[in-house]
Amino acid sequence: LAWGDYDLDGDLDLFAARTLSENQSNALYRNDRVAGNAWVQVDLEGTTSNRSGIGAIVRVKTLIGGQAHWLRRDLSGQDGYCAQTLRLHFGLGDAPRIDSLIVEWPSGIRDVLENPTLNRVLKITEGSAVGIGNPPQGLFQGFELLPNYPNPFNPGTGFGVRMDKSAGVRIKVYNSLGQQVATIFEGPLGRGLHPFRWDGRNTSGEEVVSGNYILLVLVGGWQRQSRLLTLLR
Repeated sequence: LAWGDYDLDGDLDLFAARTLSENQSNALYRNDRVAGNAWVQVDLEGTTSNRSGIGAIVRVKTLIGGQAHWLRRDLSGQDGYCAQTLRLHFGLGDAPRIDSLIVEWPSGIRDVLENPTLNRVLKITEGSAVGIGNPPQGLFQGFELLPNYPNPFNPGTGFGVRMDKSAGVRIKVYNSLGQQVATIFEGPLGRGLHPFRWDGRNTSGEEVVSGNYILLVLVGGWQRQSRLLTLLR
């Protein structure tokens, strides 16, 4: 038996291979029930990790029934007799949107997507934090997040954002649990190189604890993230 969304309509279909005799036909049980529930599916492509992303953990944060939920899927290896699809499926019920989607790769790299679109298949490449297959026309891609220095750091670290043209920019910091701890900048940036600094404090001005953090730069529908920033108090 193998589950998968054969017709890409958001619900899982079932395929049963013949087992009793050579005369028994394979069977595809197609799920055509119209439930109207939200969903998202995720294809992973590793770069530093293995290409299939085996060992990765994907978490989705959303509201279901008016309550906040974290949903988790682990991408594991398959056996030869009853292998399942490597595409991860999240049924989201009456969720109005996805707050965030986090991929933890075996390499330690973490990709964070904010507000990805419901009811579609997302293709996420390791280290890109942008994995939406063929991007819509007109989305802005012309920016670069430069490495921070020093790293490890205490109390602060500097980094740069290079813009090919003017655009609205958000720069945020996340902890190792995928929780936002600080907003460094939010507003328009012109063409050129712009220096920034994070002082190791959260949005309330309090010093954060030692650990690993991630810088995330968002421009339009595109994101760039840093490698791990290590704060040593």
